[in-house]
Amino acid sequence: MALKLQLDPNWSLGFIYDQPFGTNVGYALDPIPTSADNLVNAVHFKLDTNNLTTLVGYPPNQSWNVYRGLIYQSLKTHLKISAQ
Repeated sequence: MALKLQLDPNWSLGFIYDQPFGTNVGYALDPIPTSADNLVNAVHFKLDTNNLTTLVGYPPNQSWNVYRGLIYQSLKTHLKISAQ
């Protein structure tokens, strides 16, 4: 989602919100009861990211636009391992 405001002919302000990366993965195993190697029965991993970008733009001439800004990014993960 993005929003751009033209404050006057020379200055613009923009906001961008996005979720650039994310995953939700699970793996389950039905181990053989006599096997000692299968200790992990299930793994679940989740990753969420959020970005909020603020930009200020200025055109020094009609051919160029210069943008500067700040980015806030959050990253949240969850890992669950189930075993026998």
